[in-house]
Amino acid sequence: MNGTYVYVKTDKVENSGIHFMVSKDKDEITVVTKKKNIKDLNVLELVGDYKLIEFKPADHFKQ
Repeated sequence: MNGTYVYVKTDKVENSGIHFMVSKDKDEITVVTKKKNIKDLNVLELVGDYKLIEFKPADHFKQ
């Protein structure tokens, strides 16, 4: 997948539609997003510069 991605710990997400993944549990909100989108987040912790790889299974199992 195109772009450089980061893993962000935050306390709120206002526009979740622009991010690859938003996960929320009782302790925190975790966002996986393109690096360019971190300006829209209140970054509490950032781990980054990842590339995402997409796997598409072959259609030879279809009947």
